[in-house]
Amino acid sequence: MIVVSCKPKEENNNLQTPDALQNEYSSLKRMKGDLTEDLYQGLVDKDSLLRNLEEEIIAFRSGSIEVTKVFHNYLDKSDRYYGSVNDKVKGIKDSLLMKKMQMLITMHKKAQEVRTTEINALLKTIPANDTILNDHHAALKIVKTLTVMEKYQKEHLPNKSELKKLIRQQEKIIQQMNDLMR
Repeated sequence: MIVVSCKPKEENNNLQTPDALQNEYSSLKRMKGDLTEDLYQGLVDKDSLLRNLEEEIIAFRSGSIEVTKVFHNYLDKSDRYYGSVNDKVKGIKDSLLMKKMQMLITMHKKAQEVRTTEINALLKTIPANDTILNDHHAALKIVKTLTVMEKYQKEHLPNKSELKKLIRQQEKIIQQMNDLMR
């Protein structure tokens, strides 16, 4: 009974301290990993709201790629088509017919540009919003992990008496060397 009562504080403390801040946590993993990401992942594992948000972000990003790919492919085909017909026009020897085809192509290309003005504006908005989303995601990770780190820092501050003892030993040895040099 006495042994059990002596141990719980340490065990309880380890349960509250995130894995990434435990002494047993692999130093190799810490050197290669990102402590903020490790701490945040620990919070995600324990918090269903954060877990749901992370799942939503992952689903959004993959869905976003699929949706925008359709529009980029559509616009790319139009661009490739106009490049192709412009090359063909250059091969026409009849200068009058060539100018007539260039005007026809220009007219159709401008009509297409008008049709896709909104699409192009929307496609430009997506990367801007992605930047905002990424910034907010990074800020969320910082805000959530700062409290974890602060709690760790307060609860695990090493006792400075060992450092003071070490300094006294250094000073004693230095003094002994000075005495021997006289």
